[in-house]
Amino acid sequence: MLFLARNKPIEPPKKPEKAPFFLPSIPSLSGDIVFKSNESDNDGEDEDKNKDSKNSMKNFDALESPFSKLLKSSWDSKYFSNFTDYIKGLSPSALDIELRMLEIIDEDVEEELIQRPEFISIGQLLDYLIHEITCRNNFEFMQAVMRLFLKIHGETIRCHPSLQEKARKLLETQSLVWQKMDKLFQSTRCIVTFLSNSQF
Repeated sequence: MLFLARNKPIEPPKKPEKAPFFLPSIPSLSGDIVFKSNESDNDGEDEDKNKDSKNSMKNFDALESPFSKLLKSSWDSKYFSNFTDYIKGLSPSALDIELRMLEIIDEDVEEELIQRPEFISIGQLLDYLIHEITCRNNFEFMQAVMRLFLKIHGETIRCHPSLQEKARKLLETQSLVWQKMDKLFQSTRCIVTFLSNSQF
């Protein structure tokens, strides 16, 4: 009992003041402890982010499908015949999958988003559709591809000004080409009507 009385604390234990779990320090020539500033931490985080973005781009290039590779090479050369032949050889379900692979689900900051491969490919597909419709190449097939493309990526195009501008140009091109084709249809209808009412 005597030992217990001696060991009994005079004051109740106090809670220690709040302190960081650890204080990062860097070595100095004098031997004094120098703590790291927040700026160095931020610089390190920025470098890590840049490395991650570069690595993700490399990973995308490694996993890039023939669809994306052919689209990119055709867009660079502005010669789309090989790409058109390729997608015409795909089944409807395969083409649907290829277009959905470019779908942007997680929205990033605008500056980061426009550098993403999926975003770039969507812009290249808009340019491709504008080119093919202007040249009236595979008109009915292009209409089907455009309908599916806008169904999948319409919301992404609506939210980003750079894609909106290309979509407006696509609409103008589509309207202009359709007006010319509708005139041809009208002429054909007039001839058919005239011949059907004629008596020989």
